Amino acid sequence: RGILLAKNEAVALKDRMQKEVESINVGVNLSSPKQLIELLYTQKKLPILKRTKTGAPSTDNEVLEQLNDPVVDSILKHRSFTKGVAMVDSYLESVNSQDIIHPNINTNHAATGRESSSNPNMQNISKDSTIYKYAVPARCCFRARPGHVWFLKDYSSVEMRLGVQGTKSKRLIELISNDFDFHDATAKAFFKDRYTNATGPLKKDLRGKAKNVRFAMFYGAGIGLVCKMLGLPADEVKKGMDEDKQQFPEIYDFMHSCTRFAEKNGYIETFFGRRLRVPEDRPYVATDYCIQGSAAGVLKRAQIRVDEYLRFKTKDAVRLLLPVHDELIIEFPRTLFEYKEEILNDIDRIMCTFKEITVPMKVETEYTTTLWSKAVDYVA
Repeated sequence: RGILLAKNEAVALKDRMQKEVESINVGVNLSSPKQLIELLYTQKKLPILKRTKTGAPSTDNEVLEQLNDPVVDSILKHRSFTKGVAMVDSYLESVNSQDIIHPNINTNHAATGRESSSNPNMQNISKDSTIYKYAVPARCCFRARPGHVWFLKDYSSVEMRLGVQGTKSKRLIELISNDFDFHDATAKAFFKDRYTNATGPLKKDLRGKAKNVRFAMFYGAGIGLVCKMLGLPADEVKKGMDEDKQQFPEIYDFMHSCTRFAEKNGYIETFFGRRLRVPEDRPYVATDYCIQGSAAGVLKRAQIRVDEYLRFKTKDAVRLLLPVHDELIIEFPRTLFEYKEEILNDIDRIMCTFKEITVPMKVETEYTTTLWSKAVDYVA
């Protein structure tokens, strides 16, 4: 089927980012780590927060974001928009004469079994952000075909749900069945009143950091990494981790059991019984492999089931276009709108029912009649 490029929007976005890049002038080549080090740490005398393996001061984005200087803004903008221009170029170079892109879907390139795509990469299509001002709104480059609507079916908190399944805890399963927000609880444990009293974008940002840390801890992150991710001192992180462990000891027991199993056997099993080899020197990634591998198994099975259902039910009039992480993009012709509730409900059921998965699964739906970037929540 392929996915339709919104060519005018793509060209306009590329031109806009290119002009921003060309307007940046800080007196050095921003693509040269050596010149950046000279600018930041010799001329500006900014603090060195991290060093590379060779001992040189780090110029990673996560380091730069902690430095308070106007030149850092220029560097981050240059990096983001330069990458954005290349991203949009890859879309423009991949279209056929009808402006359709047919990316390659790589089903098993990742060690965890997760899918990826290439020529072009359609798995990391960034969107606009209220938190990061130099985010590339690349989703404006794609649109539904005329006479069609996109429905975007996205698994809700699939990794957290699968992590809960791994614990086999009736208490946690009941919590997640009642839509308990584990990431909200993690944010409260680490940020305390700063999170509780926050509103708007700040609260969303803090919850997002807590969510990332939840999964980082799932996958073996220690205090040092968590400190960097949250921007908190070690003593506060230690208290937050202790509180989190008191709240959810089952999660930590699951993590330890995965690590011990991998150390003994050299592999971990997904909930579908697939064995994934775990590196001997990194047994702590076993939890990651179990959860990510199981999530991969969920989405792959969902793709096949949904595709078979649509072929049978609609004779290919409704089409599955693309898997994106934990989401399926479905293109729906307006001529079949009288049947859309039945079909969408069937898709939800198909995506959420697996004999191997005992925790309740949930799918959220967005839709757009035009650009992907304009997708909003769908309410029947």
